[in-house]
Formats: sequence, structure tokens, C-alpha cells
Amino acid sequence: MIENLFIFKTNIEQGERVNGIIEDLNNNPNVTSWYLDQEDTDNVLKIMTDGGIKEKDIIAIVKSNGFHCEILTD
Repeated sequence: MIENLFIFKTNIEQGERVNGIIEDLNNNPNVTSWYLDQEDTDNVLKIMTDGGIKEKDIIAIVKSNGFHCEILTD
């Protein structure tokens, strides 16, 4: 199994809409773990996958819940 770590810049903040992202990520069989750092100015979302999902798919999940999401570059 090939694991991938994806890191994204988001505008995810506390609130009701976060529940949709939590549910979508927790129920996705390709996501092995994830972490959202809401204390960081970029609201960094880190996702570990089993290699069965691509960055664009994760971005689509976040955007479908009404948030901005982009790959965080150095």
C-alpha cells in the first residue's frame, strides 16, 4: 500500500458546515487519517490516504461543503 500525505490551505472555520467535511472524510475508505489546524492562519488540512484518492478529489470534497481549498505550497 502506498500512503500519501496531502496538505491544503483552506478557509475552514468552526461552525455547522464543518460537520459535512468531517462526515465526508471519516466515511471515505481511502482517507486513513486527517487533521485540521484551525489555529494556523491558513487553516491547514492534512490528509493521509491509502493512495486511492487524488488531491483533486479531496479539493472537490471540501468545495462541495462550501469551503475554499488549495494545495499548500512551501
